[in-house]
Amino acid sequence: MDRDCQNRQLAADATWTRGKHSVKFGLSLIRSQNNIFNIRNELGDYRFNARYTRDGAADFLLGWASQYLWNTRLQVDLRSWNDGFFLQDDWKVTPRLTLNLGVRYEVVLPFEDKRDRMSIFDTWTDPANPRLIYAGSEGKDRYNRAMYVRDKNNFMPRLGFAFKLNQKTLVRSGCGIFRGYVEPYGDTEYLMGNLPNAYGVTLSSSPTAPAVLLPYPTTDTKSAMPVQ
Repeated sequence: MDRDCQNRQLAADATWTRGKHSVKFGLSLIRSQNNIFNIRNELGDYRFNARYTRDGAADFLLGWASQYLWNTRLQVDLRSWNDGFFLQDDWKVTPRLTLNLGVRYEVVLPFEDKRDRMSIFDTWTDPANPRLIYAGSEGKDRYNRAMYVRDKNNFMPRLGFAFKLNQKTLVRSGCGIFRGYVEPYGDTEYLMGNLPNAYGVTLSSSPTAPAVLLPYPTTDTKSAMPVQ
């Protein structure tokens, strides 16, 4: 598998101080790009499990495969945005007490494929009549191209304080909600492995007939003959 991952980020922060308040605010815009090429089992996968001779090597030498698997290659060009904004106020309530009040909001847009090669089987609208929906076939908005709903509730409040007990003791504490962002590790995390842009074939043997009969040990898929 070959993967080309690129992130482009624009970030800006600022601080505004007035009286007892020190306000910090800023934003971060990340443009994510994931180009993934996965050959999968395009060359074929032959398996020999000793079903016929009780020896896997002997089955291999005879060309009697117990199973044959084949998949189309996958190539994806995923694009997304991860946008974040924050605001925090360090409020010096008294000479001994400081409060830290803040909130961060992030929205991670669902990944779209540049060429709309995703698809999904709709089995919930009409369970008796499932249908295959192609990305972008019912609209060019992000929902119909990414094929799942984005999460809009990523508010992350933060609360902290610092209290000076005496000249030698300072008490600090804080809490908040933090969310992590994980980029896709491969094409299997998205709807790229569905028809019509991707599919696979599996041939299994019977007790008396191998799935594929090879004239001689080879990795050339053209010489493989499925048993009728």
